[in-house]
Amino acid sequence: MGLPGWVRRHRLLTAFAAGVFVTLVALAVAGYLILSDQRRTARVLAAALSQALAREVRIERVTDVGTERVVMRGVELPREGGWPVRVVAERVEATGPLLAAARGDPSPVRLTIHQPTVELPAGPSAGLAALDSVREAVTSFLGSALLLDVSLSGGTAQHAAGTATFDLALRKGRGEARAELTAREGRGAPLVVTVDARREGTTAKLMLAGHGGAAPVAGWLPATTATALRERTLALRVDVDLAGGSALTGRGNLAIGDLLAAGGVVTLKDGLLEATLPTASADLAFGAALAGLAWTPTGRAELSAVSVSWRPDGTLGPTIRAAVRVPALTLPAAAVGTEVAAERLEGRLALEPTPAGRTLSGDARATRLRAAGLETSPAETRYRLSLDAGGSVVRVDLEALGGRIEGAALAGSAAYDVGAHRLDARLEGEDVEAGGLVRRLLPGWLDTQERLRLLGLRVTAAGLDARTLEGGSTRLEARGLRWQRPSGELVGGRVNARADLAAARVALTLEIERLASTLAGLPGTVPRLTTMAELARAPGGGLQPTRATLGARNERGQEMLVAALQPAATPGRFRLSAHAPALDRLDGLWPAVPRRLNGTARLDVELAGPGYRAADGRLALSVAEAEMWARKVTLRDLEADVPIRRGNEFAGELPWGRLAIGELIAYGIVARDVTTPARVLQDRLSLNDLTYALYSGDGKGWSEIELEPAGWAARGQLTGQRVRVEEFISAYGIRGGTMTGLLRYDVEFQYRAGHPVLKGRLEVPEGGAVNIELLNRLLAQAEADPTGVLRQALENLREFDYKHAEAEIHSVGDDIRVSLALRGRERFWILPPRVREINIRNMPLSFLARQFPGAFN
Repeated sequence: MGLPGWVRRHRLLTAFAAGVFVTLVALAVAGYLILSDQRRTARVLAAALSQALAREVRIERVTDVGTERVVMRGVELPREGGWPVRVVAERVEATGPLLAAARGDPSPVRLTIHQPTVELPAGPSAGLAALDSVREAVTSFLGSALLLDVSLSGGTAQHAAGTATFDLALRKGRGEARAELTAREGRGAPLVVTVDARREGTTAKLMLAGHGGAAPVAGWLPATTATALRERTLALRVDVDLAGGSALTGRGNLAIGDLLAAGGVVTLKDGLLEATLPTASADLAFGAALAGLAWTPTGRAELSAVSVSWRPDGTLGPTIRAAVRVPALTLPAAAVGTEVAAERLEGRLALEPTPAGRTLSGDARATRLRAAGLETSPAETRYRLSLDAGGSVVRVDLEALGGRIEGAALAGSAAYDVGAHRLDARLEGEDVEAGGLVRRLLPGWLDTQERLRLLGLRVTAAGLDARTLEGGSTRLEARGLRWQRPSGELVGGRVNARADLAAARVALTLEIERLASTLAGLPGTVPRLTTMAELARAPGGGLQPTRATLGARNERGQEMLVAALQPAATPGRFRLSAHAPALDRLDGLWPAVPRRLNGTARLDVELAGPGYRAADGRLALSVAEAEMWARKVTLRDLEADVPIRRGNEFAGELPWGRLAIGELIAYGIVARDVTTPARVLQDRLSLNDLTYALYSGDGKGWSEIELEPAGWAARGQLTGQRVRVEEFISAYGIRGGTMTGLLRYDVEFQYRAGHPVLKGRLEVPEGGAVNIELLNRLLAQAEADPTGVLRQALENLREFDYKHAEAEIHSVGDDIRVSLALRGRERFWILPPRVREINIRNMPLSFLARQFPGAFN
């Protein structure tokens, strides 16, 4: 049927639909005309306001317009239109004589702004860049005839870290204005900021004051600083002078809780921000975050003569210079690869931008500095820290470095690559006490009673891993050394040492010239000493030798001693072999014992550890002939194989070895075929069963020789019998008289700290005869016969027949005294002797030496 037919059948419904359609069209046309008028009005009003404020104002539409009231929707103050920040408000209501205000008349206008949104710049740099246009905006605003009363509520400020809410009240009069801003973030205390502005000719002045919680401004700062800032309060007062041109000058004070306190002058001109602060104090962690450093120091700095120069709209950051004093400072390991702590630090610093990042440089002095496990007290240096774009330290350079490192007075320079943990350094010292430094770097090598001094020291490090000491190399040179121990000292000439460090081991070479020792165990001199060692890093820290060689040479370059240390078959143990190829080359050692030796010595021991604390092995000696103590003691054909043990780490009982001497002559007394079991246990040489032939008789005894802190010590006992006195006198070299009889003896001896002690008894129990000439020599001592009666009784005798003789020997200080008693024999068995008894008391051995020079020399 089509549409015409359907319309004829449904005339009522068709009429209703047509009416609805016509109504909708009419409403649409009316709405379009009204909306278009609102937008045109908005454009006109926005242009008028932009001209009056000298800043662009954007209005989406005006919903109510009259001579006394205007309601605007979608109002925007754009940053690109000259405003410091972007402001967007959904609804703004203006009341008052608006037409007069629009004509430029000084008419009061009230603005009510509902729920505006303020978009803050991304970071402080952008915010400071916006300040460069503040002067013109403020002076234009104050110079306008507009009288404003602004009320803003429910505002929201958006920044990179979040949002804050705020309220604003602004009142502008003729050439002056006052604003009060209340900002809140979270549940913290609000921040109230007031601004008083007035126009003075072509310039303007502002007084800015703020107090309250610092949380609303935390979003302007790095996240680590913002967290700490939210718990603090802020106090601010700044007087700003908006001078001619584009200059801005502010004078004031700022305090942020206990994080920052500063006061000074700030200027902003031609895009350059400059600040001068006579004094300031800051928490170092907060200051590092403000400076954009990637690490957080601890401590508090007192600053003076602070200057800041910054062009915020550029690509580089600020330049900061200041004098600084820090009572206590700690840098974390994240800064330079190892923790650094300083006490009473003073100096100057300069933080400057570079295309690659920043540099922190200056000079510093500290009463105490601890780094990499070492302590320097005091310390001073010129420093330069290179930082990357993220604020991390990539390199440290130290010049004019000086101080006492673990007591060692050193000076020099150092460069440290933080990423690679590599140190290049050169340190020098003229007279260096190095004991503390060695104890720190090589634990266990020096005890607390030992001292080590180095003269003309120079230490060079190349590529050294300063964090773990597991890479690179070091070289040490010195003109001389002095190593002092409780038992003596070592004094050396030129020293050269080198250490190559790796993760698992250290290779060490050492060369010392003209080494002189007064140590009890090894006194004397060594013209040249060289050693090479390989040291392994122990799991618990420290170094332990695994292989080593040592060589000592005399003035002619001949080998005095050769020693080698290497691992043994048992894990954790070592084998030490030492060989003296010619004992006569050791004449520079033990100078207190004059001697001439012709022979060799060899030591082979197993060590329970890297030191000589526990050892088990043997000492072999072969001496063809020897002379000692100016030939007072001589021997020949000495052969010894002596077991040695120290400590308790070796199982089983130490066996006995053997010592044999073909002939021993001591102070004129000749002993032959000397043999004894021998061993060295805990530094004590025991000769427990001496046997020997003494002229026609024989002897036996024991002896012990031990190394004590004061030097060598010895003790023992000798006994013998059937020694023919006349044979002894003949062999002893006594001339001009003789004596007969069979001698027996029992002598105890000691030797300690260079002093001999003798106590003994000699006896001829069956008697004999003594030549009168020999008696006269003995009686030449005046004290023996002060009256001369004894000499008269012996005048007619050719010899004195004695029944019994005995002598006692004992020490008095450094002298030896002899007391002699001879009892006469009866004549013809019944007649009394012509001389009943001869007694000589305390005759000095020196007297006998004068009377019988051939025997005691």
